[in-house]
Amino acid sequence: MQVLVALARASGETVSRDELIDSCWEGRAVSEDAIHRVISQLRKLGGGPAGGAFEIETVTKVGYRLTSQAQSEFGERPSLAIMPFTNRAGLPEMEALTYGMVEDIASAISLCSFVRVLASSTTRAWAGKTPDLRVLGRELGARYVLEGNVRRIDHMLRVAVQLIEAETGAILWAGHVERPDSELAGLQEDLVKEVAARLGVQVHEIEMARALRKPSDITAYEALQRALALWYNLTLATLPAVVTEARRAVSIVADYAPAHGLLAYALALQFLWTGATDETLKHDAISHARRAVALDPHDPTVLAFAAGALNCLDLLDEAFRHAQRAVEVNPNFPIGQQQLGLVCLRLGHNDEAVGCFDVVEDLSPGHSSLHFTYLRRAHAHFQAGRIEQAMADMEGAFRLNSGYAPTLVLRAALCTLSGRDADAADCVQRIRAMEPNTPADAHVTRVMAWLHPTQSAALVEAFRQSYELHK
Repeated sequence: MQVLVALARASGETVSRDELIDSCWEGRAVSEDAIHRVISQLRKLGGGPAGGAFEIETVTKVGYRLTSQAQSEFGERPSLAIMPFTNRAGLPEMEALTYGMVEDIASAISLCSFVRVLASSTTRAWAGKTPDLRVLGRELGARYVLEGNVRRIDHMLRVAVQLIEAETGAILWAGHVERPDSELAGLQEDLVKEVAARLGVQVHEIEMARALRKPSDITAYEALQRALALWYNLTLATLPAVVTEARRAVSIVADYAPAHGLLAYALALQFLWTGATDETLKHDAISHARRAVALDPHDPTVLAFAAGALNCLDLLDEAFRHAQRAVEVNPNFPIGQQQLGLVCLRLGHNDEAVGCFDVVEDLSPGHSSLHFTYLRRAHAHFQAGRIEQAMADMEGAFRLNSGYAPTLVLRAALCTLSGRDADAADCVQRIRAMEPNTPADAHVTRVMAWLHPTQSAALVEAFRQSYELHK
């Protein structure tokens, strides 16, 4: 049973034979046949591939991985293999840095619900080699491979990485970050944070696009990605589709916690955006939020989605607790920071909200949801009385997405307050063209879901005036 415990502790990651020997046989000499016999016995215990409680997958030339029946039903998250980085600086002190960076990047990304990072021990055998990525992908079960190198250019340290699709060898994304090498000790943390953030954004965007292209045989994971693709550019017209895709995910796998979380959030917004009168809708949103957390109370994605839903429904203490826990589990998870910022915004803790939104901006370069971050940071600045900063962020949100109704509401209000009547009129006309039958009160109800009622009162009044003036 020690082998089963060791595989379970790896949380779905591959455990090498050497690691099993170290943890289960305390480093004693053990033959391959002995390990195979133990694995065979455990497979019989789990029910094998016929549909038992768990399965043990052999990862060729590497080791073993424990998968549950529920995992296979979800539809596998994509696996990412991070290859050992190359030290092109040629300096001995860079060896420890390159090794540590791979470990830290793997740890940072593994906390994300949208990708499964293979243990670094699975790729160590390829250090210094140029493997056939198709073969490597098949052997490791990896959809994506990350390659990287570290080099010194003058007094700068540069980390260059590229994300590759294993099956085709196509480079999906390439980028680099660099920092002065004067403070080597603190350099690794900065570089890891930036590389992990950019990589996480790219993988997520690619997975959402992949899920949208798939015509049939949708898994629960893919249904969730389809819902998220719509979510990041949400409108009144697309909200029902988000609910539909999230419901599809939980109908495929009843205990899929992230899908319950997103469904809760979407239902909460649907409750608000359709008049805030349907108590059944509100009850369903709360129920799905609490079920999501009960199913997986340590997943930052689940905690963040649940916090968002409960925040919209004025259950602020519960929302704050879940959002804070999401950030504690993974401080570098942008969705968690976003939701903590939104709860702080609703509570009127504006400086704390701005701090969270600043972190989101750093962690999500180029993400399709970044307009939302600018918008909410503009709200926080306004509530704190920093009108100039609010205007700057509002314009940033508008440049990124000029078709998002809440951004147009804020822009109309701020332009009215600053005497920019023509711009205010333009925003109102855009809103009326998008939603000709939606009254001003409904738009106010939507934006107030995230705002402090007193601190944002002037903003709301300015929008009402503008909406009435520019009929």
